[in-house]
Amino acid sequence: MLTKYLKDVIFSMATFFLLVISVNIMLFPDTPGFLGLNPHPYLIVVLLMSGRFGLKEGLLAALLASIILSVYVFLENQPYFSWSLLVEKSFLLSIISYFLAALIVGEMRGFNKSYERTLRHENIELKEERTRLKEQLEIVTEIKEELENRIIGQEETVHSLYQSIKALETLNEKQFYQALTQLTARFTGATKVSLYMINYSQDSIQRVAQYGWPDEEGAQKKFPLYEDIFGLVLKFNRMLTIKEISDDSEHLSIWEKCSHKAYAYVPISMASVIVGILTVDDIPFLKLNISTIRILALIAELAVPALKNIIKYQDLQEMVKIDPITELLKYDSFVSVAEVEFKKTVRYQLDFSLLFVEVTGLMQIKNRYGHDVHIEALKWISRKLQQALRSIDIIGLGPQTCQFVLALPVTNMEGMLAVIDRIKKLEKCAADAPPWCKYLHLYYGTASYHPSLDSLDSMIKLAQNSLKLNKAFKLRTKSSKKLRDKKDELGTVSGVKA
Repeated sequence: MLTKYLKDVIFSMATFFLLVISVNIMLFPDTPGFLGLNPHPYLIVVLLMSGRFGLKEGLLAALLASIILSVYVFLENQPYFSWSLLVEKSFLLSIISYFLAALIVGEMRGFNKSYERTLRHENIELKEERTRLKEQLEIVTEIKEELENRIIGQEETVHSLYQSIKALETLNEKQFYQALTQLTARFTGATKVSLYMINYSQDSIQRVAQYGWPDEEGAQKKFPLYEDIFGLVLKFNRMLTIKEISDDSEHLSIWEKCSHKAYAYVPISMASVIVGILTVDDIPFLKLNISTIRILALIAELAVPALKNIIKYQDLQEMVKIDPITELLKYDSFVSVAEVEFKKTVRYQLDFSLLFVEVTGLMQIKNRYGHDVHIEALKWISRKLQQALRSIDIIGLGPQTCQFVLALPVTNMEGMLAVIDRIKKLEKCAADAPPWCKYLHLYYGTASYHPSLDSLDSMIKLAQNSLKLNKAFKLRTKSSKKLRDKKDELGTVSGVKA
C-alpha cells in the first residue's frame, strides 16, 4: 500500500522527467537526451527532486537520469555502440554532476526538514498545551461560578433546608422516606439518592426509598447489615465519602465489590444508634465538595426529630442495650444490671456467682462455612446458654469478642458448677447439633461472692483470671495428649516393623 508521501515522490519524478523529455523532443529532435549539452538539462530534475524531498529522493533522480542518458547514448550509436562511449569526458561529467548536485542540495534540504519537524513538533505541543490550559480554565471558571453561587445562597440554603425538613414531621413513614431523598437531591445537586433503614433484629438493612433511579430499580431490597460498605459505616459511625474510601486500598476493594456503590454514605443516628443510612449514588463532579458534605451532615441531623415519630423511643432504647445478633445484653448493659444484683448480695449477705464463657473456633467456622453460618453459630451458642439458666439469671456479652458472661444470683460455687455441667450437656447434645459444632470449644472462668470482694469489678477480674488459667491448663492438656498420641502411634508403627 503506497503512502501519500511515496505517491507524491513518484508523481513528481515522473512529471519532471516527462517534461524535460518533451522539451527535448520538441526543441532538440536531432539531439536525443540533449547529448552534447553541458551542464545537462536532466540536472534540473535532480535539483528539483533534491530541493523538494531530500537526499534519498535526489540520489534516486540522479540514478534515473543516468539510466535515461545511457539509454539515449546506446540508441544513438546503434549499431556501432561501444562501451567506451560511457567513459567519455562529457558523459562522465553529466553523471557526476547529477550525483554531486543530489548530495549537496539533498543534505541542505535534509537539514531544513529536520528543523521544520522540530518546529512542527513544538507547534503541536503548544497547541496541546493551549487546549489543556483552556480546559483547565473552563473547569476553574465553572468551579468559581459554583462557589460564588454557593456563597451567595448558603445562608438561604440552610434556612430553607431547615424549614423543608421541619415540614416532613407531618408525613407518614413512606411519604417521609421518599421526601427525604427528594430533599437531599434538591439541596445537594445529586442526581441519584437512596435511603436505607436498619433492622437490627433481622441483621439486615433495607432500601426504603430512592430518587432518580428507573422504576424497575426502585424496588425495596435487603442487604446484610455487617457486610460490605455498610459494615464500615456502622464501624466508624460517621459519614464516608468516596475520597476517604479511595484513600484506603482495603476500603476501596470492599466498595468496588459491593452492589450498592455510592459517592457518600451518611449515617442517621438516634441516641448514638445508627437507624438509617442516606447515600448519594450519583452527583456531578463539581458538586461533591465540602459545602455539599456539610449539607448532607445537616440533613442527617435535621431528619432525626421526624424519625422519632416513626421509631418508638422504647425500641431505640432496646437497640442501645441489646446486641442485634445474639439478642443478649451488651457488656455495659450487663454490668449495670449485674451491679444491682451485687448490691443486693452485699446488703443481704446472699450467694452470688459470675461465670465467664469463652468460645473458640468461630473464626474457623466463618472461614470454612461463611459469614451467614458464623452468625448462625453465635445465635446457636446464645440459645444454648440461655437454656442452661434459670429465669432469675442474667446473661450478656463479655468484654471481648466471643465471650459471654453470666450473673447467677443466690448461687454458690456448687450451683455454678451445676450450671457448667448443664452447658456441657447441651453442648454435647447430638440431637440438634449442627455439623460445624465440632469446631467449637468452650472455656470457663468462675468467681463466687466473698465478703473480701468489695465490688462487682473485683469479681469480674477474679472470673477473668480464672478463665485465663482454665484456658491455659486445657491448652497444655490438649498439647500433652497430642504428644502422647503421637508417641503411641510411633511406638505402634515401630512394633509392627519389628
